[in-house]
Amino acid sequence: MTTLGRSPKFRLSAGLVFGTLVASSALVMATSTSATAASVTLEKSFNYQCNVTADSLNLRTHTVSVDVKTTVPKEGARGQVVPQAPVSIALTMPERLRSSVVDLLAGVSAYGGSTDSAVTITTAGYTSSVLVPNLSAPSTPIPQEVNEPWSVATSGLTPAITIPDYAVGTVELGMPSSFKISGTIVDIDNLDIDSTWTCSSSGDLALGSIEVIDDGSTPSPTPSPTTAVPPVDPPTTAPPTTLPPTTPVPPVDPPEDDGSNRSFDYQCSVNSGGLNLRFHTVRVSVESIERAAVKPGQSIPESPAKFTFKFPESLRAHTVDLFAAVTADTESTDTALTVATAGKISKAKIDRISAASQPVPQVANEPWRMAASGVIPAIKAPSYSTGSLVLR
Repeated sequence: MTTLGRSPKFRLSAGLVFGTLVASSALVMATSTSATAASVTLEKSFNYQCNVTADSLNLRTHTVSVDVKTTVPKEGARGQVVPQAPVSIALTMPERLRSSVVDLLAGVSAYGGSTDSAVTITTAGYTSSVLVPNLSAPSTPIPQEVNEPWSVATSGLTPAITIPDYAVGTVELGMPSSFKISGTIVDIDNLDIDSTWTCSSSGDLALGSIEVIDDGSTPSPTPSPTTAVPPVDPPTTAPPTTLPPTTPVPPVDPPEDDGSNRSFDYQCSVNSGGLNLRFHTVRVSVESIERAAVKPGQSIPESPAKFTFKFPESLRAHTVDLFAAVTADTESTDTALTVATAGKISKAKIDRISAASQPVPQVANEPWRMAASGVIPAIKAPSYSTGSLVLR
């Protein structure tokens, strides 16, 4: 059993977690564009089917009710910002789930969180999602008596968001079709039991709408979903079974290791929480140790490498404004070096490049860089190598 501790990062307060999550999500787009604009109250209940597992025990699927109440502007213009607004949520669990948690696990309290819930926003025939990151709830008691209601009430603020510049008619707000809660149930002996709730709904998830003010301007073209184009690797030709005729190269003793630091620009299609953030130019700087010379058939030993990712201001602004992000981490497991020599190309895979959680700058035009590390694998110079061994 893995104990996650009492941190509010991923803890299971079943209702609270999703409550804040959904409500915050729902309000992401819902709150008013102006302090003086007329507002309406949205209050609605939704049922989700949640499969609950605790440690290795499958507690099966249960219907969980989520009640959301918030106030949104009646109308707003394209490009106007919907500011933060209060939201209240109540999550109610069925008796069958309460009894399972109490009778089978001796659960007395629960706490948890979710990082993958989003609200849907539909206008002009285009639907997008806005993520509500890192929502959590503190420890909440689990009722111990039969048929005693188990519900969790919470409140919070929604992040601000801008009404799309292509909006027409209304901006329809919807609840997420699915979400996941990771958390902990605390039993009577004060031991932590890891728990996962995987919830979905195929019902009516409409929460409400905001009327788009017709100011006479022409709305921007509706964006089209973009399919990410995978990077095209250089064509790879397998080494010949017989060596090509070459002029013998006398052995050269390798000199001492020499440092290398290079930068490369990549066009990256970024998707987060179901929201397409389009393409951005990301600069990747690499600092590693490489050999200045190597003999055919000799291996370059594996060596540590430092990577620096520099993200553009446009991506920083989207990340902060849309997701209220304050930290970020990253990982890549499909990076590879190309090794070229004698007109032939092969690959050397880098198993993992990772960056621990680091701050996301909150001020406009403040540089956003992330430091990462990895290990360049051992690379064997092919026996047919001639001239130079080029690593890309």
